[in-house]
Amino acid sequence: MASRGHFVPYPRIPVSPYPRIPVSPQETSAVPGSSCKRQLPLTTSPVQFSVIAVNVLYAVIGVVLMFVSYRTIDRLTPQVDFPAELQRGNVAVAIFIAAIFVSIALIIGKALG
Repeated sequence: MASRGHFVPYPRIPVSPYPRIPVSPQETSAVPGSSCKRQLPLTTSPVQFSVIAVNVLYAVIGVVLMFVSYRTIDRLTPQVDFPAELQRGNVAVAIFIAAIFVSIALIIGKALG
């Protein structure tokens, strides 16, 4: 009779490495007449438009720097016509340009962050 491997009759349940957080009775008490538990009130803060404006500014700067970087690399390699190679369906050039975009995005992200 051939062995079919180790047989486990019941699947093992993974144990969470995080401790259970105790909850006070006030947070879990049910609302009278309802089967739902009451939720804690959410605190809302006013939207800070300056933070949004700075993020939009950083996004615009990132896009402009990405375009300038691509054009610089395109001019530094005159023997390769990237748009023409992409039109012909050259996958290697597409992967190369994608790698350039990702690396430039990482550099710009770290510089702006």
